Amino acid sequence: WKDRAGIYLGCNKSQALSFGYSSPDEVMGKTDYDWLPKQEADDLHALDQDIIKNGKIKIREESSTLADGSIATFLSKKKPLYDNGGNIIGVVGVSVDITAKKEKDKIAYEKKLADKQHQQAETFASALAHELRTPLSGINAGASGLANFLPSLVAGFAKAQEKNQIDKENFVPKQKLSLLSGLCERIKKQAAYANLFIDMALKNIRHKSIDASQFEAASIKDTVKTM
Repeated sequence: WKDRAGIYLGCNKSQALSFGYSSPDEVMGKTDYDWLPKQEADDLHALDQDIIKNGKIKIREESSTLADGSIATFLSKKKPLYDNGGNIIGVVGVSVDITAKKEKDKIAYEKKLADKQHQQAETFASALAHELRTPLSGINAGASGLANFLPSLVAGFAKAQEKNQIDKENFVPKQKLSLLSGLCERIKKQAAYANLFIDMALKNIRHKSIDASQFEAASIKDTVKTM
């Protein structure tokens, strides 16, 4: 508790220790300016003066620098201190250290926020994957259908060229014609690779953490299949 000028008239041992003193007797006669940064001391002094002026109880959270330099958060309740004549002669209060609870609440909030963001990312990724798979399915189906006709078309075009039935500007070398014969399979493979990458991306998003022990080292030779 303090007088109207903010000078401590007394405190408990716990508070004295937080100020860096071994006993309440060492705190008496001092002010918050003796151990707190000026800005913090100014804020507390303004609060005390408001309580003295208005005679109302104040309950709030306060952050305070302790003797060891750490920052602690307190839930503080302060009220006017009266003399026997009913006059306000200072302030008296009690504070509870809620630093650990605040940190726990912060961690819980951050986890909840991270979970929400992860869920939103997963929902978006799933929707995007659907939009990507739809045209890939069409491409794959088109390639499968084209594969039923392309070989005969290529063979017919090649025979027509051999008989000089194709204009020079439309002539296609045999090497390029041979590439066309495997075009549909290459298209289907590329569509399958694209779907594989989509699956890998979704798996990565759905797993918040990946256990590295599930994997083992491998060379490029072991993992890459050439076409």
